[in-house]
Amino acid sequence: MKHYGKLTAAAAAGFMALSAMGVAPVFAAETDTGFEVDVKKTVTKNDTSALVPNVTFNYTITNGDASGAIKAGINGGLVAKNNDLALETNDDAVGKSTTTYTGITLEAPNSAYTSAGPGVYHYVVNETAHATDDYDGFTGTTTSINVYVFVEQDPATKANTVTSISATSDGETKTDVDFAANYDTYTLAVTKEVTGNMGDKDRDFTFTGGVTASGAHDRFTANKGTAVATTITDKSTISTNLKHGETYTLHGLSAKDAANLAENDYTSDSYTTIIKKDDAVVESAAKTASDANNLAYTVTNNKQVTTPTGILMTAAPYAGLVALGGIFAGLFFRRKRED
Repeated sequence: MKHYGKLTAAAAAGFMALSAMGVAPVFAAETDTGFEVDVKKTVTKNDTSALVPNVTFNYTITNGDASGAIKAGINGGLVAKNNDLALETNDDAVGKSTTTYTGITLEAPNSAYTSAGPGVYHYVVNETAHATDDYDGFTGTTTSINVYVFVEQDPATKANTVTSISATSDGETKTDVDFAANYDTYTLAVTKEVTGNMGDKDRDFTFTGGVTASGAHDRFTANKGTAVATTITDKSTISTNLKHGETYTLHGLSAKDAANLAENDYTSDSYTTIIKKDDAVVESAAKTASDANNLAYTVTNNKQVTTPTGILMTAAPYAGLVALGGIFAGLFFRRKRED
């Protein structure tokens, strides 16, 4: 009981000291060897129909610097469980605004602090810089997070024990280390319009195209109308049919991706085709590898034919005059015979 009272008093004194230093402890899962805390990555998407690329995020742990009462980290004082410091994305469902990836657990073993003494130890967890286009579209990424390990000493046994872990990269108390990021992508949308007195608004018009991805692991989805977007399995070739009023939208295009969607030629069916973007006539519905915009196109097929009914209506007044003249002529010659 005496030891318990001493430990309680020591813990209270320790927390008071930490509060005075402006460092808020974060309690994580306690194990027989110390404390554990999870590393996660929360990605926020600007387009819920887009999918995060299948890429791997790697991390390193380094000993942080000493500052005032904060001690520099020690070798082995904060390690990854099973030496796993990689997070792989597995975003396979559309409709979510955020996706969280987990799989790394950091632990602070008591054995590392046997001779180090009590105190607050500083470590830095870094996300490895990405040099490939697979990460194009990620913005606002948290790349470095400070982690503090709190170690207290039993006044009676002199044993050092890890009591908590604090991650204070943004000043908030956390139980997990979160490398947040945004994933910003763009869309290419094509709307079908049919006009003219002979335009068939119930007809399917075929469009073909494809996507040239900047990264090998980029993934794209598409939807027609209000249908839920589905993953495009073949990026090089895309095919769809559109009726009047329907829109086909490609999702998940980064600034470095290129895409196009072109309608088949229907001139043999007497259709004249006009493509517009923002009311300006253009040659094709496409996105270049340097266009960082949401692009919307309207493809209009017009079929206007002058019908035979129209020709008869045009000649009708003249035909009426001829007929009326015949009537008057008949009456005139009839009176002549009677005289």
